Amino acid sequence: MRLYKKIKSLGTGVTASQKNKGILLINPTTTTDATFTVTIINVNNTVTILDFNLNAVNANSQSLSIYPNFALIPFRISSWTDTSGTGLLGYELF
Repeated sequence: MRLYKKIKSLGTGVTASQKNKGILLINPTTTTDATFTVTIINVNNTVTILDFNLNAVNANSQSLSIYPNFALIPFRISSWTDTSGTGLLGYELF
């Protein structure tokens, strides 16, 4: 488990800091699932773009461990994009 000591808000489509170690994304208010992409910087400085789906808040009524409305991406990222436009919140981790 990686230990993060600092958190910094990062909006959708904004270039991330060069020294981040991950990102936390939260789907805070919507009642529908959200889609987003994350651009990951690999150790050899190549770029990988990953597409994700994030559960809705109402899915948490049963169990947060089964239906989380957050995503933790433990890799260095260059940016993220809320492709569904649902108001996801993003935070760089250091």
